[in-house]
Amino acid sequence: MPAREASRAVQGALPVILHALSQQGGTATGAGELLKLSEGFARVATPEGQLQPALLESPAELGGMEVRGISVLNQLFDNPAEVSGRLGTALGFSGEQAGRLVALLTPIVLGLLGQRARATRTDAAGLSSVLQGLSGQLVGLIPEGMGTIKSILNLPLYTGKKVVAAAPVAAPAAPVAASTPPVREREQERVLTAAPPAERSGCNPLWLIPLLLLALGGWWLMNNQKTETAPAQTQTQTETQTETAPVPAGSIVVEQPAADAVTTTPFTLSGTGPANSEILITEGTTEVARAASDASGRWSTEVSPADGAHTYTLTSGEATTDYSFTVGAADTAAAGTETAPATSVFAITEPVAGAELPAGGFTLSGTGPAGESVQLFEDGTSLGNIVVPEGGQWTFTVPSPAEGAHTYVLKDAEGAELATVATTTQAAAEGAAASCDQDYTLSMADGQTVNEPFRFGGVGRGEGYSVTVKRGDRVIGTKEIPLDASCGWSYQSTPGAGPISYEVRPMEDASAAPLSTVTLTVQ
Repeated sequence: MPAREASRAVQGALPVILHALSQQGGTATGAGELLKLSEGFARVATPEGQLQPALLESPAELGGMEVRGISVLNQLFDNPAEVSGRLGTALGFSGEQAGRLVALLTPIVLGLLGQRARATRTDAAGLSSVLQGLSGQLVGLIPEGMGTIKSILNLPLYTGKKVVAAAPVAAPAAPVAASTPPVREREQERVLTAAPPAERSGCNPLWLIPLLLLALGGWWLMNNQKTETAPAQTQTQTETQTETAPVPAGSIVVEQPAADAVTTTPFTLSGTGPANSEILITEGTTEVARAASDASGRWSTEVSPADGAHTYTLTSGEATTDYSFTVGAADTAAAGTETAPATSVFAITEPVAGAELPAGGFTLSGTGPAGESVQLFEDGTSLGNIVVPEGGQWTFTVPSPAEGAHTYVLKDAEGAELATVATTTQAAAEGAAASCDQDYTLSMADGQTVNEPFRFGGVGRGEGYSVTVKRGDRVIGTKEIPLDASCGWSYQSTPGAGPISYEVRPMEDASAAPLSTVTLTVQ
């Protein structure tokens, strides 16, 4: 990722993070909790509230910060996955990439904000007053061409339904593996007590912006896995570069079908590229198709190549990329050949890229090498493992996604992306389901190893389901989940590393035997 694009990504993510902080810190009580939470990240800044340069030069430091930031997102955002998906669409990233960016920047913002507040002796009431005044300024921080971020700033990112616990002070390069689960797993509710506005102090969060733009150097390094990088620039150097550097042409990415996939014709080719531009698709010197990207850079077009191997060149201005794939013969089986369909690579075939799906669960399907196991992610949230059956055709039932844009990614055990598809889930009908009589289902099987956060669910009958969370024989939390208008239910969890069990019972009968007991290993 070019540094200029990384800078714009940071600029686009900052208003969203500040919006969440302003919502939680809108009262003295909430601001006090933010100050307490920031203590766990105080080392990102000097006692005077300036960013520590060494932090930006160490991939290990930044990697540890990102891992710790994941837990913070689940304390500051009611629905981190939805925010990541929407932000990813606005930035032209996948939801997972946007989630990683926010996970890295949020603890840095908190650490800087807390240190500056302490350096200027700004108390909770003073910080609350400052954060209350942010709402009218955030729209002006959105970079040109990312206007869809405004819709995120209209969302209630934090409604006060999660308990905020101070981040543990641990070595930043290692993830926090807690034997005791965080307080948030109990799903308790609290009411913020309103406090009268206090006079503004010298702690204005907008000074964070030039400092945080420096963080893009480390983030860029971490995402591209470079072994060498130049030192972080000073604020003056960054501002000079912004004024003089030419506007880059951007990049073109084919998201669907996966590169080197075997597909049938016709099919939809889709991905991302420079916003509001025309993308020319050629094979050799022959024009195949043209596609127009929207304001967020997303594009799609249908192509009908002949059977065989193909390499397309996609061009828009100075941006160009090559994409290779193979079209399988439709009559191979009819011809009596004994050769099995090629499934040496993973692909997501349904739904197609850019599909608008009705509210409720849906079936994701694709191809892959028989016997291989992969993990499916929705905007960075694990949905569980898929083992490809004999024949290479796999399916997975995704339980009721939240309304909005989502990106689904298959990853191998090392975390490498194998296939991806972006979709949009439409709004559900108002209220809960009036009458549900579907057979109970659960999307995640027992005995899996997953990343956190993870999400499981299904469909069912009655009022809904009660999920009891246990470590060994010890109950650490219970949450009731009413069925939605599509008779679906969904539970998201971030319990910390190690084995964890979930018992699912009918919500109306807490003493009933569990319908399912799922024990997972969280890594």
